[in-house]
Amino acid sequence: MVNPTSSSMQQNALCASAFNGYQSSACTASTLSSSAFSTSSLVERLRLAAVQNHAEAQYALGCAYWFGQGIAQSETEAVTWFGAAAKQGHGEAQYALGDAYGLGRGILQSYIESVAWYRCAAEQGNAAAQYMLGRAYWHGEGVIQSYAEAIVWFRLAAVQNITAAQFMLGKACWLGWGVTQSDDEAVTWFGAAAKQGHKDAQCALGDAYGLGRGILQSYIESVAWYRCAAEQGHAHAQWALGDAYWCGQGVAQSYIESVAWYRCAAEQGHARAQCALGDAYWCGRGVTQSYIESVAWYRCAAEQGHARAQRKLGDAYWLGRGILQSYIEAVAWYRCAAEQGHAAAQYELGDAYRRGQGIEQSYVEAVTWFGAAAKQGYAHAQYALGDAYWLGRGILQSYIESVAWYRCAAEQGHADAQHALGDAYRCGRGILQSYIESVAWYRCAAEQGHADAQHALGDAYRCGRGILQSYIESVAWYRCAAEQGHADAQHALGDAYRCGRGVTQSSVAAVSWFEQAAEQGFEQAQLELGKLYQTGEGDVAPHSGRATYWLRRAALQGNEEASQALRALNGS
Repeated sequence: MVNPTSSSMQQNALCASAFNGYQSSACTASTLSSSAFSTSSLVERLRLAAVQNHAEAQYALGCAYWFGQGIAQSETEAVTWFGAAAKQGHGEAQYALGDAYGLGRGILQSYIESVAWYRCAAEQGNAAAQYMLGRAYWHGEGVIQSYAEAIVWFRLAAVQNITAAQFMLGKACWLGWGVTQSDDEAVTWFGAAAKQGHKDAQCALGDAYGLGRGILQSYIESVAWYRCAAEQGHAHAQWALGDAYWCGQGVAQSYIESVAWYRCAAEQGHARAQCALGDAYWCGRGVTQSYIESVAWYRCAAEQGHARAQRKLGDAYWLGRGILQSYIEAVAWYRCAAEQGHAAAQYELGDAYRRGQGIEQSYVEAVTWFGAAAKQGYAHAQYALGDAYWLGRGILQSYIESVAWYRCAAEQGHADAQHALGDAYRCGRGILQSYIESVAWYRCAAEQGHADAQHALGDAYRCGRGILQSYIESVAWYRCAAEQGHADAQHALGDAYRCGRGVTQSSVAAVSWFEQAAEQGFEQAQLELGKLYQTGEGDVAPHSGRATYWLRRAALQGNEEASQALRALNGS
């Protein structure tokens, strides 16, 4: 038997080797020295000291059993010896026993027992145990949840340079959980952990630099920290780095690099990266365009509950791109996203109800979903809700409410809403009549290429309502709309050429524009063509056949003047 007194130096050396080798799964980066228990004889000598109640030897023997160094691995035996040392107040053994209870390794899992032993070690100043006790309070495992208590223990561990504790303390300061919110303090702790290679902290520091929270905003610094974390396999940082390359913020813009990083994160199951990769395939940026691949990635994210991916998958089903077209499936995915509060999906679901596509038609349901999206500031929904109030579909008719919602959308630049608001001012419905205001809103929409607004602005210039009268300006706006196929504008432009107002008179040009409008079924243009061909005018020779054709088409739409002209042409 080894005399504990005479061999204390050797025992302590063995114990020191074991202590240096013990590794916590959460906090300690060191690994057990392969030479600490190189022979079974050393382990046996350690055992002799342990059975004589030498705490350091008991802990060291527990480490040997835990890692299977110099002896057959046995977590049960390890826990036995950890327990023996822990009961003598050995801090590292108490911490190790806390780990064993928390993991349920070598002993029945118990968070309560785990916390009890972590506390014993933590109160002796064991930094790793302090961190684990903080984690227990943070998550409420084995103890009543308390962010404030968690912060106390995280801070004690953080000042001892435990990187995980520094990160958690930074996170608490960032969120204001258990401590006064402070971006500055958060960044300090993130930085401390990040410089030691903690990937979560590196990613968080990337966020801080990107947002300019607690530190001077810098996309270059943000990207640098994201890259550190991304190269360690941090999925969120990989996604963020992909976004930086996509937008060219802090790094030279590159869709190819962006897609590469999105893919790294997506293949780890990161939903936002999966959705972003779906976007890349949808538009063919940084990758060969493929709706099929796009849909596959959208589905991966959608099935994780990612609202935007659910909406995009709904779009794919609605359009039949990359997947068999199905309004029913589209509506199902729109609903998934809409119920999470996704404004665009709420609008699409409302539109499906309005149209009765993929679901039973219901104006009431349409208005409900339009309203939900409109209140979030979604311009398309605000315009649609304005229409519902204007027409009294699914809701009590009200021009005042209609105009209010049109204005919300119009002020966001929604061209349809700007045109509708211009109409409201022109008619004086739901608002005090004003041609000046009407023209102002028509112009906003017209300058965005809105054909109806361009035609209306042409009318305003022609009549001099709300603006100085000008046939030249009138014709310019009519032409903009006419070239987009707007039948009213084509007819108006034809009339301008016929009369020579704002443009050099030309009967041939008039006929050309009248014909374009007439072919679209525009009744007045058909009548004008019929009359031109009936009598002839300028360079247009009379032509009874063409006159009859166009007058008949106008008459079939109920135009009495065309019917009379047709009878006169036929001599009846």
